[in-house]
Amino acid sequence: MRLRPVAACSPARVRALMLAASLLLCAALPAPLAAFEPTGNLIADAYLRAVENAGFSEARAGSVERVADSTILNDVAGGRDGAARITMDTVILDGALMDADSVIIASAITYDGVAIAGGPNEGSSNLGRVMLTNVRLPTAAPGAESTSALLGTFATLSMGDLTARSAAGETLTLSSLSITRAPAEGTQSAGTIAMEDLVFDLALFEEQAARELRALGYEALSVDLSADAAWDSGNGAATLNSAALSIEEMGTLELKGTATGLTSEVLNRLTSANADFTRLTETLGQVTLRRVEVAFADAGLTGRLLERTSQARQTDRSIIIGQLTDALSRLLATVGDQAFTDTVVSTVRGFLQAPGKVRIRAEPSEPVSALELISAAMLNPRTIPTLLAISIERE
Repeated sequence: MRLRPVAACSPARVRALMLAASLLLCAALPAPLAAFEPTGNLIADAYLRAVENAGFSEARAGSVERVADSTILNDVAGGRDGAARITMDTVILDGALMDADSVIIASAITYDGVAIAGGPNEGSSNLGRVMLTNVRLPTAAPGAESTSALLGTFATLSMGDLTARSAAGETLTLSSLSITRAPAEGTQSAGTIAMEDLVFDLALFEEQAARELRALGYEALSVDLSADAAWDSGNGAATLNSAALSIEEMGTLELKGTATGLTSEVLNRLTSANADFTRLTETLGQVTLRRVEVAFADAGLTGRLLERTSQARQTDRSIIIGQLTDALSRLLATVGDQAFTDTVVSTVRGFLQAPGKVRIRAEPSEPVSALELISAAMLNPRTIPTLLAISIERE
């Protein structure tokens, strides 16, 4: 069964929903020539220019006030009937200054009561609040030409109460999202992301996938996501300290890992369609795996799948488990490591009989290059468990 909340959607629905998701999820919008109504306040006028550069013509503010070191724009609006439109109850720019390149530098920017509507046959969205800190917001000329341009660059972002609707009426809601970017130090970068209660309407799925989910007892999917990672584009050290994807009444997938050699140059080579085989081989030899850890904690999905399969085949659940573990045993037989096969099959059988949490680790004593791993898989797969020092256990 395909559980793909975005990939399973039709292309037209995906485009509509991504536009509706606004500040973070919208698609590009056309940017007309600036024609905002001047307010007489340097910061406010620059901000309205940024609104127009983001694709919303005729930007305007109902009023502008200065309180301490904050510039406050009330009743902000942009766009025309028949085109993309945006309204914001208030926009507060704290400690805002303008540099020589017409970039607004602010200690914080807060958006309250945001509503965005696309053009004909497009979606819409509403946001309760978006708050950014340590912001740099370009205003001089059109840039990204999308509402994400109103975010600029920032150190932290927090967002709450998003509701997005496609033109067909399908909905997506998000309770909260937070992003933190550590101050850049040379080639080093790091950050975290946390998303809570992202709820997908099953109408967003392909008909077959939605039917299968309903048969399992799901009417919507509620997703939580978190990640903490660091990367040095210079020496290629990449660390995923933690990542977790949780789906309510399904389970939680956790991932950790460390790799080296993933420099900017190497990533460009790996993603280049013109890379020749010799160069690709050399590049894979530079990327090494140091540690990977994957875990899955069941929260109901395993039992539902086994029960449905048992009913469909009109047979006992224990027989289904036996068939699955027998198939796994035959698959692992190609590795040629009976002890490893026995351990994996025993662990999986125990998990299926009493779903809980299972963890897989790869912790080689020495870093293993991607080239070594590919060669082992092709020429001598039985060496892989030892090469990567793979272990599996139930918790």
